[in-house]
Amino acid sequence: MADAKITELAALGATPDDADLLAIVDDVVGTATTKKITVSNFLSGALDLGGALSGDETWSGITIPGTAGATIAVGDACYLASTGKWLLNDGIYDGTDTGFDKQLGICVLAGNDTDPTEMLTYGKVRSAAFPSLTIGAPVYLSDTAGDLTVTQPTTSFHVTRIVGFGMTAEDLLFNPSNDWVSHV
Repeated sequence: MADAKITELAALGATPDDADLLAIVDDVVGTATTKKITVSNFLSGALDLGGALSGDETWSGITIPGTAGATIAVGDACYLASTGKWLLNDGIYDGTDTGFDKQLGICVLAGNDTDPTEMLTYGKVRSAAFPSLTIGAPVYLSDTAGDLTVTQPTTSFHVTRIVGFGMTAEDLLFNPSNDWVSHV
């Protein structure tokens, strides 16, 4: 099986030097111009390096598995709560939401409370839930739970945290900043 993966990787132009890497490669598909390598057990998650996103609710990047703490949909901005569950996030700093300064993720596997889910922690994502993005411009947490906004928040008791940048009008490079500012 490893020999078949080496052949597939070589056909895509890859030259793996480490046979141990091949032991965790699950799938290699595509052509020399459209490569997709899926790796399991990568930080207990998955690494999916794909080409251009094909449509809404598609993604490419680093994901981690988890448990939903509410009903969440693909494209929702979530945070990892102290309970170990992923909850919808918003940027309001009024004592009702404590997720603005936590680990963020974009849901790529929808579910209800206690269902398994999967969160994109870094990568490209496209969702019908996103606003129209501006190429190269920052995207922020919205004051609506689970949503993102392209307008920098300026209202009182709202947190400004950049969660990524527009790559196209539809594709977000999700790369959340660890920094945040509260407007008082």
